[in-house]
Amino acid sequence: LESNNLLNHIAGRSGTITGSRGSGRTTLMMALAANNSQNGSGNVYYYVPAPDYLPYAQQGLRHEHLIVDQLLRDDVTQKDSRASLLAQVEDLERNGRLTLLVDNFEYLTDASQQLVLWQLSKTKSIYFSALPWMTPKIDASMQKYGFPRDLLKIELADLDFPRINEMCNTAYQLMGVENPPQNTAAYIRSQLGKS
Repeated sequence: LESNNLLNHIAGRSGTITGSRGSGRTTLMMALAANNSQNGSGNVYYYVPAPDYLPYAQQGLRHEHLIVDQLLRDDVTQKDSRASLLAQVEDLERNGRLTLLVDNFEYLTDASQQLVLWQLSKTKSIYFSALPWMTPKIDASMQKYGFPRDLLKIELADLDFPRINEMCNTAYQLMGVENPPQNTAAYIRSQLGKS
């Protein structure tokens, strides 16, 4: 899927975003979450690494509690508004305007994956970032736990070498590196091979 309007395609739906390691799954999910202020639709996309949610799932807490804790962090001046903020996040979820973006799902053990899937199967709009072979497992488990809809499947294509090289060149430019190597991707690969 290649689209400048990806947020419109996924709003209010659920699914998996798959790709091999290094295909840009995390980057895409973070970019979607960062677009909240610009989408103007009233929908909120929230990025959550699965290992961060696991302790909440183990306590039987829904994802809204993690979101509030992350939003408040250590700001003691905001602790009094926790109940109000939790109610706002729960309202977004109830009205289907919150889309949860769950990353790093493959870092959980099988038992932890099942617990997280069971807890999150009640979520209205959710996307899991996963390796391609995990998609059927996620789909089957979500259906087993009563998820009401089919999951949309978005697969990221592996980048070819010229596109990787182009990304490396862009990164060098953003970092302000003067006179970068001609073939930056090959140079970076050779440097990683030495370490």
